[in-house]
Amino acid sequence: MGPSTIQLRRKEQNGHFDSGKSATAGHMMLEFGAVDEDTMDDLEDEASNAGWESSKYAWIFNKLDNEIVDETKIILNRLGYNSDKVPFVPISGLDGDNISEARDSADSSWYHGWSRYVNGITEYPRKTLLETIDDMHLPGQKPTGSFRLPIQNVCHTPNVGTVVTGTVVAGTCWPGMYVTLAPNNIPVQSMQQHHESLDECSTGAIVGLCFGYTDSDGDDLDIRRGEVVSDSDNPASNCSSFTAQIIVTSHPDNIKSRYTPGVHCGTGRAPCRFEILDTMEARAGRRIGRKEAKNVQAAMIRMTPFCVEGLSDYSALGRVVVRDLGRTVAVGSVKSVEKC
Repeated sequence: MGPSTIQLRRKEQNGHFDSGKSATAGHMMLEFGAVDEDTMDDLEDEASNAGWESSKYAWIFNKLDNEIVDETKIILNRLGYNSDKVPFVPISGLDGDNISEARDSADSSWYHGWSRYVNGITEYPRKTLLETIDDMHLPGQKPTGSFRLPIQNVCHTPNVGTVVTGTVVAGTCWPGMYVTLAPNNIPVQSMQQHHESLDECSTGAIVGLCFGYTDSDGDDLDIRRGEVVSDSDNPASNCSSFTAQIIVTSHPDNIKSRYTPGVHCGTGRAPCRFEILDTMEARAGRRIGRKEAKNVQAAMIRMTPFCVEGLSDYSALGRVVVRDLGRTVAVGSVKSVEKC
């Protein structure tokens, strides 16, 4: 954290709104067209009447909280999340509103608590950030699917052999089970968790799998971070191509076919060439039909090559992050996969 960041955070706590995040977000909403000039004039008058004329941009952000929630839900749904299960809690770090104690505020009159659906009835069981965190459930596991473990690290240990570590994202594994590390089918000799031997591991477990010296010459296996350990009966493999729906978030130019950024999925990353199939508005979903995409637009992209799975089959291997120019330029989800 640099000095400028520390200064900004101090101003957010001790200074007025013009120095904080609400003012910045409000100004961005105006410049990027989320708020028109007529609406801005009305909000500026409201801020002036309330004695906050110098904080007119923060007033935009505070008055449009509900709209921000609605638009965020649209983006989450397009990325494959169920926005009805995502809590939105307005809080005040300065006044402590809704952190551990629910408080009514004129700035959040739209907020009635975190809603959830039970037997077709909408309930509002939680209002504070602390209650929301306590009410969270672990994401759904997939213990019955085929085994998948994206490799986080690879160790070559003397007298032990090759050991890979990672988080099991689907299925079950046990010592003696044959797994695929393309193009090899090899047995798992043993597995450990926190230096204790396991007889079995399943979805959600962070484990180390030992393969020993399985090379024909007695050498360590050539295994790399980002590869996926999978059940030999239903192996994961590099695909010839896959189709993903992405939303462009921060790119200085239009993205066109033959664009080749770095794509991250699971623990792996590789350069992938884009073929743009279609473009659409990220908010409304209306088709644009151009063969290039710019910021805040969505696109259907065919990419090659990589080891991915469809979002509906293995969610941990079905989300992609596109990076270029030292930053994230797009995010998306895998819709279909063409295996090699």
